[in-house]
Amino acid sequence: MSNLKMNSRNVKKSARDYALKQLKNAIIHGHLSPEQTLIETELAEKLEISRTPLREALLQLETEHWVKRKSNGRLQVSAISVAEASELFKVRARLEEMVTGEATLKAEESDIEVLRSIAQQIMAAHEAKDLPTVLEKGAEFHTSIYRLSGNRTVDEVLSLLNERISRYRYLIPQENICSHIKEDDEHLDIVNHMAEKNADRASQAMRNHVENSLHGVIQGIQAFEAEKRSIFDSRLNF
Repeated sequence: MSNLKMNSRNVKKSARDYALKQLKNAIIHGHLSPEQTLIETELAEKLEISRTPLREALLQLETEHWVKRKSNGRLQVSAISVAEASELFKVRARLEEMVTGEATLKAEESDIEVLRSIAQQIMAAHEAKDLPTVLEKGAEFHTSIYRLSGNRTVDEVLSLLNERISRYRYLIPQENICSHIKEDDEHLDIVNHMAEKNADRASQAMRNHVENSLHGVIQGIQAFEAEKRSIFDSRLNF
């Protein structure tokens, strides 16, 4: 009997984890829009799971601030804002500045070549206006530096931050992301300073890069808010 109970708990936990992952991805990619009300029956049917693991997943999302409980007790997807994005990027810039300095002192020639290759792939994707690859290789570039630093605590914190930030990236029009990747490329600037073992300049270049990327995010938020206002106004003028 104890084995049956254990299996039952595992199935329940698996369903909760599945729901958590699917709902978080839906929020990140905009399939669940900011401030959209969440209806449990619809979500349970869509995910093909029971209400209990779904509620556990929603509770976890609420704890992590992906969803928010309204005054009537119902849940909605958390809003986005310039203030939140600025806060997230400010913290990320400081932490990435730190790990880049640490990675610079530890990086070997083979590490630098890997980073240089990724930076060149980002440039090629930028020229081709290939947004998915720009985002994928950009993430690979940064996580490679995290690992090189050997700072596991900062790595873990940055992973959580970047998960929150990824939600904002998918709101940005492709042309806005590409416009914030310069022709001389900030990624290559970082690699070049790392190759020279200049930790201070590499760190500053990384901080500038993260802060510059915030500009595109702010434009994306403003465009989203303008579209939302336009839809609301059109409903008023039926």
